[in-house]
Amino acid sequence: MTSQRKDLRKILHAHSLWVLSERKKGRMANFDGWNLDGVILELANLPFARFQSASLKAAFLEGINLRQAKLMRANLSEARLAGADFEGAEISGADLSFVECEGANFTNANLVEVNFQGANLDETCFKGANLRRVNFKNAVLSYAEMNGADLEGAKFDGAKIVGTDFKGTALERIHLEKTSFEGTHPRDFVLEPAKPQSVNLDEEDFFNLIMNEEESPNAGAAKHYFEKSNSNQRPLTKESKENLSVDSNFINQNRVAEAVGDLIKKVNSSIDPNQVKAICKSRYGIEKIDKIDFEGGDIVARNGQVTFQLNFKISHKLTIFIDRHGNIKIAFPQR
Repeated sequence: MTSQRKDLRKILHAHSLWVLSERKKGRMANFDGWNLDGVILELANLPFARFQSASLKAAFLEGINLRQAKLMRANLSEARLAGADFEGAEISGADLSFVECEGANFTNANLVEVNFQGANLDETCFKGANLRRVNFKNAVLSYAEMNGADLEGAKFDGAKIVGTDFKGTALERIHLEKTSFEGTHPRDFVLEPAKPQSVNLDEEDFFNLIMNEEESPNAGAAKHYFEKSNSNQRPLTKESKENLSVDSNFINQNRVAEAVGDLIKKVNSSIDPNQVKAICKSRYGIEKIDKIDFEGGDIVARNGQVTFQLNFKISHKLTIFIDRHGNIKIAFPQR
């Protein structure tokens, strides 16, 4: 292992030369079977390199270029792979459990039977990838892209799926037991091109969020219209209840915006300005605040929860001290 690590720099240099010379000089890197646990290869340029059955456990590989590389049966568990590029790579049978993989690119990669259990795959791209029988158990897939991926037999049990894009995928044979969906729901997975001007809404969500009868004077009439429209259709089955299709023209977007705006104003009115000042003082050292202006807000998803986002503009004065040596010190006026 020690001798291997000593040769690492030479191999990287030879591979870089091989890539730049279009395979005319240098030599392709071959790490098949190597033990590279904990190695640091941040931003390394290793397209086409070989890592078959190699061990890179807990390796630091952020930003690495492994396009079309061979990593079959490699062990990358607990590795740091944020921003890594695996486009077109062969990774089947590899262990990527508990990796930190935010923003990585696996476009068109072969990931058959890869183990992503417990992995952080936030904003990771799997467009067109072969994900057959992949293990995503307990993984975090916030805003990941699965467009056109092959997911036959994939396991998402216990996974956290937030706003993930599954357009163009076939989901009939995947495992979803105890899966957490936020911003994405199985009924929203698009298996065919969506019909023009239609959206999928849950019946309960439709009435609770869009036309709350207690707050909207027109809600009763709207509900009557909705029920009348359904009376001419075939009886609702369990499946059809979970996939109600509603004409988007029927939803008044201005009313939705007004309802959200009113709710944000109510939340803001319950906030004590002294609490804001206390936070500014304890966390940011701002002793005196001259003015606090509320600039609106929204309802957003944050850390896996629906959250009220309130925006404030804080105005305060500060004093800069510069001594004769040019040292600068900033101080906030005392109360």
